[in-house]
Amino acid sequence: MTEAMMSNAMKSICEDTYFLDRDLAYQTALAHNIVLLHDGQKHEQVCYYDGPPFLLAPGNLVNVPAEQFSEYFASNPQRLPQRIDTTITQAEVNTRDLQKRVQGMVSMLTEFQKTSNK
Repeated sequence: MTEAMMSNAMKSICEDTYFLDRDLAYQTALAHNIVLLHDGQKHEQVCYYDGPPFLLAPGNLVNVPAEQFSEYFASNPQRLPQRIDTTITQAEVNTRDLQKRVQGMVSMLTEFQKTSNK
C-alpha cells in the first residue's frame, strides 16, 4: 500500500475500527481521528488490531488477536468496533506466511524430537 493510499484510508475512517493489518492500525491511531458517537459525543477513534502487540503504542491502539475477538469484546467494557478494515499489505501477508511456515517447522522439529527420544 502506498503512503498516499494509507493517508486516504486513515482520513476516511471515522468509526472505531478493527484492523487486520497492525501497521495500518498503528498509523491510523497516530492520526488521532475523532469519532462521533450515536449520543452526539466526540471521542478519539479506537483502533483495535490483530497481530503481535507493539512495545510502545498510543492509548487508542488496542491489541485484540483475531482468535480472541469474541471473548475480548464479551468481557471488556470498551466500545465495540463499528467497522472491520480488511486491508492487508503485502508485507503483512508475507509476515503471516512466514509465521505459518515457522510454526510448521517448529511442530515438525517437536515431533522429530519426540520420536528420536523413544
